[in-house]
Amino acid sequence: MEHRLSPPKRLFLSLSRKVGVFAASILDGAPERMALHIKGDLFDDEGILCFENPYRYSAYTVAALKGVLEVHHGPETSYMAAPLLAEERGFRVEEGKGTSSTYHNVIELELAGEKKTIQVTATVTEEGRHRIVNVDGYWLDCVPEGNLIVFQNHDRPGVIGKVGSLLGELNINIANFALGRKNGSGLALGVLQVDSIVDPAVLERLRSVADLLWVESVRLEEGL
Repeated sequence: MEHRLSPPKRLFLSLSRKVGVFAASILDGAPERMALHIKGDLFDDEGILCFENPYRYSAYTVAALKGVLEVHHGPETSYMAAPLLAEERGFRVEEGKGTSSTYHNVIELELAGEKKTIQVTATVTEEGRHRIVNVDGYWLDCVPEGNLIVFQNHDRPGVIGKVGSLLGELNINIANFALGRKNGSGLALGVLQVDSIVDPAVLERLRSVADLLWVESVRLEEGL
């Protein structure tokens, strides 16, 4: 699928899959609609209908769709099967192009389910590194790799300390931490990258002890 793409575009292709996994993991329920927009000069010479599949989706849309479906159907979900699985489940897929302002090039994913809608913006740095830079309006600098804990909390003293202390008690090491705040909301959104797989018992402890509004785990494995 990627043999026609330049190295920068291949980086965005693998990023699209990661963003799909990320959004589906924190959606809280089965997805019903996905919209992917590619924005920036990198994509100016690329038509939306550029990937040769029966559904005529772009390569980035198919990669994001694969990531979304991996969460519910396993990593063995193939690129060719992803559009078919979506159609069978009545999962609507939309795509588009546009211009980017804050970053040179971005992908923007909106994933909607019965309970809520998740919006994720991601980019590739000049050094060729993946970054998630916005989640539901919260600007942050998240490294989408490995094991992540994503949570929302009231923006007040002590909450992050409780999270760190609890993970320390459980012998879970924190590799990176990204925090986004939304002015006037009184809320914050955090993403922790940790060194070990996070099981449901850890999430339950965090919910009960750290006073979080919600918390989910995300497993981002490399490879396409």
